[in-house]
Amino acid sequence: MIWILLCTGWERTALTVLPGLEHILLNTPQSHGMKTKIVMRRISLLAALAILSCTGNTDFLNMNEDTLLCLSCKPLFLKSSDPDPVLISDYNILIYNAFGILEESIYVPEREKAEEVVHKTVLMSGQPFTILAAANLGYALGSLSLDQALKYRHYLAYPDEYSHGIPMAAVLHDVAAGPVVNIRLERLMGAVDVRLDKSGLNPDVKLSVKEIRIGNCPMSASLFTPGKAVQFFSNGFSLSGTALYPLDRGDAVRLYLLENLSGENPSSFVEIRSVYSSPECRTKAGEYLIYRFYLGEEDEYGIGRNTIQSVVVRPSGDGLSGDSWRVDKSALVY
Repeated sequence: MIWILLCTGWERTALTVLPGLEHILLNTPQSHGMKTKIVMRRISLLAALAILSCTGNTDFLNMNEDTLLCLSCKPLFLKSSDPDPVLISDYNILIYNAFGILEESIYVPEREKAEEVVHKTVLMSGQPFTILAAANLGYALGSLSLDQALKYRHYLAYPDEYSHGIPMAAVLHDVAAGPVVNIRLERLMGAVDVRLDKSGLNPDVKLSVKEIRIGNCPMSASLFTPGKAVQFFSNGFSLSGTALYPLDRGDAVRLYLLENLSGENPSSFVEIRSVYSSPECRTKAGEYLIYRFYLGEEDEYGIGRNTIQSVVVRPSGDGLSGDSWRVDKSALVY
């Protein structure tokens, strides 16, 4: 018999371990790529294995199986370069056993950027696991309970904080040990493609887009479960200058924002801000005519994670009325 002292940081427990089981040890929690193995959770298993050993059955020594966890994200229909929607820079993996107890907490920080990563781990054969994975958070999640993880919110410091990749997450239930487990990550952000069709405007109407802005831009999102925004950036996110050139070619401009299944919450919206002039009126100096479009459908406003919405604004005539969009004419002088 070999006596091993297990230390969890809260208590110390002396455990008798049979020969051949010395490899089942506790690694102290560490970040930067090290795994946190919670072996105190396996004391009951060791007791069961001890009983089995008395029968002379040693098959239990081979119950662990090498498993490759493959993380990737499905490309969007229109791939953009900034941000790269499939880039993975860092990642977290949380593995819970059938009782919802954390078995491993893995964090691999800034690494060589790729569209797919493979992480090797060891899972116990014949047991179901729940695996939570997240990418591009920029920090370690640590040793969260399953309930804590499912309620966890990821916060951005500013609306376009995605230079190292869009934050992503995935949840897999009833995962079995095996050669390969594919984990398909979903972006916490939705994409909005904005187009402006000015072909219906009167010939004497001039409309020059200066800025596209997202209003009620969420500051955070629930990491592993879809939900509503709870805080918003005061100024939102905007594009201007050369970023708007695609509009003049009839192409889309893509914007990203965190999920907001608004419900009764403030709905997120897109504003197209333009300098306007016609024979009847024009915009004041330094102010804009604003086309405002609320995301989602009229009976269900909002934008979901990993989705793409298309906004096409087609003003006609004098351009001062809209159908599915609203027109803010407060900057006009007659």
